[in-house]
Amino acid sequence: MASSAPGRSGGDSWLRWVWIPIVVPGLVLGWLAWRAIGVEQNLLRRQVVETRQRLAYQVAGNLSGAGREVRNQAQLQLERWVMDVGMGLAQVPPPWFDAVEIRGEQWTQQKVSGSIDSTRMEAMYKVVWEATSTPDDRLSRLEEWILVSLHAPDHVLPLDLAPRLDSIRKGITTDVSTRPQWKALLTDQLDALQKRAIQVQVRKEASGVFDSLAKKPVTHLVDVAGRTWLVLAPPDLPRGVVAVGRFSERALQERLLNVELVPASKSSGPERELFLGMKNASGQILGLEGEAPAMAPDELVPVPGGFPSWSVAVWSLKQHESATRFRTIFVSALLGLSLVVLVGATAAASRSIRVQRDLLTMKTDFIGNISHELKTPLTSIALYAELLAGGRGVERSTEFGATILREARRLQGLIEGLLSFARDEAHSLTKLREPLRLDQLAREAGASFEAVSHRRSIEWRIETEPVTVVGDKSLLRPVIDNLVDNAFKYGKPGGKVHLEVRRQAQWAILRVLDDGPGIPEEDHPRVFDRFFRGGGELTRTVSGTGLGLAIVKRNVEFHGGEVILESREGNGTIFEIRLPAVEEIDA
Repeated sequence: MASSAPGRSGGDSWLRWVWIPIVVPGLVLGWLAWRAIGVEQNLLRRQVVETRQRLAYQVAGNLSGAGREVRNQAQLQLERWVMDVGMGLAQVPPPWFDAVEIRGEQWTQQKVSGSIDSTRMEAMYKVVWEATSTPDDRLSRLEEWILVSLHAPDHVLPLDLAPRLDSIRKGITTDVSTRPQWKALLTDQLDALQKRAIQVQVRKEASGVFDSLAKKPVTHLVDVAGRTWLVLAPPDLPRGVVAVGRFSERALQERLLNVELVPASKSSGPERELFLGMKNASGQILGLEGEAPAMAPDELVPVPGGFPSWSVAVWSLKQHESATRFRTIFVSALLGLSLVVLVGATAAASRSIRVQRDLLTMKTDFIGNISHELKTPLTSIALYAELLAGGRGVERSTEFGATILREARRLQGLIEGLLSFARDEAHSLTKLREPLRLDQLAREAGASFEAVSHRRSIEWRIETEPVTVVGDKSLLRPVIDNLVDNAFKYGKPGGKVHLEVRRQAQWAILRVLDDGPGIPEEDHPRVFDRFFRGGGELTRTVSGTGLGLAIVKRNVEFHGGEVILESREGNGTIFEIRLPAVEEIDA
């Protein structure tokens, strides 16, 4: 044991020196990778910004043209509507607008004229909710009030019309629950009146727009409270008349949030990675190609000559993701490579040291085992030869000669086994393959152990059934001999050793079991290693080279099979050989 300490110390010292040529190149490689990625990132970022700005200005120009077209169409519609109002024809605002207000002497007189005024409207509303009214009377009066409100001018409608409609819907829920005919009728009428309520809500806003105008005598757009208004003034209208219309955000979005505004060049190249949207006067960001991202846009370009305070928004989410992914993957790959080199070299060094230690231990064990195996027959041969050479034991010369011959043949077999194993390890196995009966081969091998079973009073039993494999008899016979020989050597006197051969599906199964002391679980992974004999007391008293199970594993795997070990210390051992079976042949 003391002789192994210098080797371990030398190995650890060598391992420490390995870190320097591995860590330093790894750190240099990581630094160079980081610098290369920084340069690549700057080039990629510059390309993304240039592409994003070019696309934003192109879409802003398209949006500006679409905005001018919308403005021209809305201006014509508003002009016709104002003329119709002057003649008492129009009440509902044009499609482009939520509501419209007009200032001018002739139109103001037209608006205040008529038999319906705000006082009458308020009286009708109060009558609806009289406590003595029946449900049918209440619903009938409510219908009358709704119809009058639908046809009344905007200025006579109450400013709190929208909240009143919400209260009405809640107040008639019980009454209409048992009157489905009233429910359908009043629901449609209340929906229509809800649209008129929008005009009432913007009346104050319209007054603010009028007051903010410095009597500008031209038609123009203006933004108030985040909403876009069209101011119509002379020469489009008669002198002294000004009309303002609040654009419907829904109508604008339906017309301007159009994928057709996205240039065809975005269908390929770097621009394909960009996402487009618009920012309106109220600061709301709307996507041109779906839902706008939650994050702030990377680029905002005002729309020239279009609607005030509208801008084109551009995001480069995919580019950022691609760049980040590229950077992360590249850095991780290079640093990971450095780490793998470091860990791999360290692991290889550790494994090399461990293998060298194991080989040294195996070599020491092998020398000890083979020395014992060679020394025993040589001692017997020398002893009996010395007796014969000295003229002693002449009367027992026949017995002594037989002993010398037996030990010499034992020594010869041991040497031939070692040489055969060395040759097979150095050259790949190229043996004969032919069909053979595994059950017959097992019985032939088992017959040679009858004498051992009688001498040690061991129950020796062979159970077989016909099964055929394709292989080399000269390789399979040592498999059976080694397994059975180990079972007898390590089995306890008076115990049992069984040999079984049977067929299971497509496999030929050969099992050798004994009731000996078993193999410790910690020795299972190394039991088939060359020269390994375990560390138990029994292995020190039983002769062997540690090559038997290595030969078994090699020969079985050469035939496409596998060896299975089942053993627990104190509960015996079972070795199971599985070989591919073929169709039966005649015995």
